[in-house]
Formats: sequence, C-alpha cells, structure tokens
Amino acid sequence: MSLRVLLVSTDEDRRILMEAALAEAGYEVITESNQAGALKRAHDDSPDAVVVDITPGHDGAFHLLHGVRDSATGKVAEIPFVVSAGRDRAVDRIRAWESGCDAWIPRPHHMSDVLDALAGLIELAPAKRSRHRAEKFEEERRAVSGREG
Repeated sequence: MSLRVLLVSTDEDRRILMEAALAEAGYEVITESNQAGALKRAHDDSPDAVVVDITPGHDGAFHLLHGVRDSATGKVAEIPFVVSAGRDRAVDRIRAWESGCDAWIPRPHHMSDVLDALAGLIELAPAKRSRHRAEKFEEERRAVSGREG
C-alpha cells in the first residue's frame, strides 16, 4: 500500500507537475486547489503527509496549517507538512513554523528537495517533528530579533 499525500496548490500548472513527480515517486496523490477543500480532505482522507505550495499573495496555506493542527486529533494532528514557498522571507518562515510547518523549501527548488524532505518527515516520529518545528521557529525568531536590535 502506497503512502497518501495531500497536495495543495492554487497554481494549476505547478500542481500538475508536483502531482506527477509525487506519483512517479510512488505516492498516492490527493490534490486540492484551495484551503477549505484541503482542510476537509485532510480530515476525511487522513493522508500520511501534506505538501503545500505557497504562492505569494495567497496565505491560505497558513490557515490550512493552523486549521489542521488546531482542530484535529490523533494521526491527523500529526500529519507532516512540507511547504514549497514562492518567496523566502523571514516573516513567512516564522509564520510557517509557528503554524505547524515541518519543512520549508523555498523556490526555485528541485522536486527532489520536496521528495527528500517528505520521505524524511514520514519516517520521523511525531514528537521529533514537533521539536524540530519548535527549534526552527526559535531560530527564525532569534534571527529576526537580532536584525531588529
């Protein structure tokens, strides 16, 4: 049985390319184009992981992360999240880590970066992913604080 990945992207072309790469890597792919549909699918289909493509100007991905982390229980609450980001600003990284992101991969990137992060996160115990998120959030927060001071 293959692992199921929920892929969320508002950009249809990117969604199609990412879906093909994930399927070729052996994942069963569930796709959604918006936050509301993705939140429902995360709860109904209980995927093994979520890949969210963040396009500048569309911050629904942050709401999706919060929505799943805050409203879910059990396996769904611990779904690994990989974020493919259209821009790499500190404020976005902090928001992502704070919202429950497990891996932040800014574009441009190779799809192998997403696949490697996904495979590593699926194998990692939920408690370790949670610690990793907290550490990344603190790293980003300290880096921003250091620039402001």
